[in-house]
Amino acid sequence: MKDLGLKTLSNLRNDGLTYEVLPQQADSTFVASLKYNGFEVGSITSDDLSGLKSQFQTMSSLMEAGGMLRHSIIMLGYHNDDLSGDVLFADGELLGFWRMDDEEWCHFILDGTTEIKCSAPSPWMLHDAIAKQLQHKTE
Repeated sequence: MKDLGLKTLSNLRNDGLTYEVLPQQADSTFVASLKYNGFEVGSITSDDLSGLKSQFQTMSSLMEAGGMLRHSIIMLGYHNDDLSGDVLFADGELLGFWRMDDEEWCHFILDGTTEIKCSAPSPWMLHDAIAKQLQHKTE
Protein backbone atom coordinates (compact mmCIF):
# COMPACT_ATOMS: atom_id res chain seq x y z
CA MET A 1 0.00 0.00 0.00
CA LYS A 2 1.30 3.42 -0.84
CA ASP A 3 0.49 6.79 0.69
CA LEU A 4 -1.05 9.06 -1.94
CA GLY A 5 -1.20 12.20 0.17
CA LEU A 6 -4.98 12.05 0.55
CA LYS A 7 -5.17 14.58 3.35
CA THR A 8 -7.53 16.81 1.32
CA LEU A 9 -10.17 14.05 1.26
CA SER A 10 -9.53 12.71 4.73
CA ASN A 11 -12.04 13.54 7.42
CA LEU A 12 -14.74 15.01 5.19
CA ARG A 13 -17.64 15.87 7.46
CA ASN A 14 -21.37 16.38 7.13
CA ASP A 15 -23.46 16.88 10.28
CA GLY A 16 -21.76 14.20 12.38
CA LEU A 17 -20.96 11.84 9.49
CA THR A 18 -17.27 11.67 8.58
CA TYR A 19 -15.12 9.50 6.42
CA GLU A 20 -11.42 8.95 6.41
CA VAL A 21 -9.70 7.61 3.32
CA LEU A 22 -7.42 4.73 4.21
CA PRO A 23 -4.21 3.93 2.31
CA GLN A 24 -4.88 2.47 -1.13
CA GLN A 25 -5.39 -1.30 -1.06
CA ALA A 26 -3.12 -3.78 -2.84
CA ASP A 27 -5.85 -4.38 -5.47
CA SER A 28 -5.91 -0.62 -6.26
CA THR A 29 -9.28 0.01 -4.63
CA PHE A 30 -9.87 2.83 -2.20
CA VAL A 31 -11.53 2.30 1.17
CA ALA A 32 -12.97 4.91 3.51
CA SER A 33 -13.85 4.31 7.15
CA LEU A 34 -17.23 5.85 8.08
CA LYS A 35 -17.95 7.37 11.47
CA TYR A 36 -21.06 8.99 12.86
CA ASN A 37 -20.49 11.25 15.88
CA GLY A 38 -17.18 9.47 16.42
CA PHE A 39 -18.55 5.90 16.31
CA GLU A 40 -17.49 3.61 13.48
CA VAL A 41 -20.56 2.73 11.40
CA GLY A 42 -19.07 1.02 8.37
CA SER A 43 -16.93 1.52 5.31
CA ILE A 44 -17.23 2.19 1.60
CA THR A 45 -15.02 1.20 -1.32
CA SER A 46 -14.48 2.54 -4.81
CA ASP A 47 -12.08 2.25 -7.70
CA ASP A 48 -11.28 5.95 -7.44
CA LEU A 49 -11.39 8.85 -5.00
CA SER A 50 -14.23 10.63 -6.78
CA GLY A 51 -16.35 7.50 -6.28
CA LEU A 52 -15.74 7.63 -2.52
CA LYS A 53 -16.66 11.30 -2.40
CA SER A 54 -19.84 10.68 -4.42
CA GLN A 55 -20.90 7.80 -2.13
CA PHE A 56 -20.26 9.96 0.93
CA GLN A 57 -22.36 12.81 -0.47
CA THR A 58 -25.21 10.40 -1.29
CA MET A 59 -25.11 8.91 2.22
CA SER A 60 -25.10 12.39 3.74
CA SER A 61 -28.21 13.32 1.76
CA LEU A 62 -29.98 10.11 2.80
CA MET A 63 -29.17 10.71 6.46
CA GLU A 64 -30.36 14.32 6.26
CA ALA A 65 -33.65 12.95 4.88
CA GLY A 66 -34.15 10.73 7.95
CA GLY A 67 -31.90 7.76 7.28
CA MET A 68 -29.70 5.98 9.82
CA LEU A 69 -26.31 4.45 9.02
CA ARG A 70 -24.96 1.57 11.12
CA HIS A 71 -23.11 -1.64 10.22
CA SER A 72 -22.60 -0.27 6.65
CA ILE A 73 -26.39 -0.41 6.25
CA ILE A 74 -28.67 2.61 5.77
CA MET A 75 -32.28 2.43 6.95
CA LEU A 76 -34.38 5.18 5.38
CA GLY A 77 -37.41 6.57 7.24
CA TYR A 78 -35.63 6.06 10.56
CA HIS A 79 -35.60 9.61 11.90
CA ASN A 80 -38.89 10.92 10.57
CA ASP A 81 -42.55 10.03 10.83
CA ASP A 82 -42.51 7.46 8.01
CA LEU A 83 -41.70 4.48 10.29
CA SER A 84 -40.81 2.53 7.15
CA GLY A 85 -38.42 2.75 4.23
CA ASP A 86 -35.82 1.17 2.03
CA VAL A 87 -32.79 -0.60 3.48
CA LEU A 88 -29.59 0.00 1.54
CA PHE A 89 -25.98 -1.02 1.70
CA ALA A 90 -23.67 1.96 2.29
CA ASP A 91 -22.83 1.99 -1.43
CA GLY A 92 -26.53 2.52 -2.27
CA GLU A 93 -27.44 -1.02 -3.34
CA LEU A 94 -31.00 -1.90 -2.33
CA LEU A 95 -31.15 -4.64 0.28
CA GLY A 96 -34.85 -4.59 1.15
CA PHE A 97 -37.58 -2.72 2.99
CA TRP A 98 -38.51 -2.20 6.64
CA ARG A 99 -41.74 -1.12 8.31
CA MET A 100 -43.25 -0.73 11.76
CA ASP A 101 -46.60 -2.41 12.43
CA ASP A 102 -49.53 -1.23 14.57
CA GLU A 103 -48.04 -2.96 17.63
CA GLU A 104 -44.78 -1.02 17.08
CA TRP A 105 -42.74 -4.05 16.02
CA CYS A 106 -40.35 -3.51 13.13
CA HIS A 107 -40.01 -5.99 10.26
CA PHE A 108 -37.47 -6.41 7.46
CA ILE A 109 -38.37 -7.86 4.06
CA LEU A 110 -35.53 -8.77 1.69
CA ASP A 111 -35.75 -7.22 -1.79
CA GLY A 112 -37.54 -9.52 -4.22
CA THR A 113 -39.41 -11.45 -1.51
CA THR A 114 -42.64 -10.99 0.41
CA GLU A 115 -41.76 -12.87 3.61
CA ILE A 116 -40.47 -11.13 6.73
CA LYS A 117 -36.79 -12.00 7.12
CA CYS A 118 -36.41 -10.69 10.68
CA SER A 119 -38.27 -8.60 13.26
CA ALA A 120 -37.42 -6.58 16.35
CA PRO A 121 -39.19 -4.37 18.92
CA SER A 122 -37.49 -1.15 17.69
CA PRO A 123 -35.81 0.25 14.56
CA TRP A 124 -32.44 0.25 16.37
CA MET A 125 -32.72 -3.43 17.24
CA LEU A 126 -33.96 -4.25 13.71
CA HIS A 127 -30.84 -2.59 12.33
CA ASP A 128 -28.76 -4.97 14.46
CA ALA A 129 -30.88 -7.97 13.38
CA ILE A 130 -30.42 -7.12 9.68
CA ALA A 131 -26.65 -6.85 10.16
CA LYS A 132 -26.63 -10.19 11.97
CA GLN A 133 -28.61 -11.81 9.13
CA LEU A 134 -26.08 -10.50 6.60
CA GLN A 135 -23.17 -11.70 8.71
CA HIS A 136 -24.60 -15.23 8.83
CA LYS A 137 -25.21 -15.15 5.09
CA THR A 138 -21.55 -14.34 4.37
CA GLU A 139 -20.08 -16.90 6.79
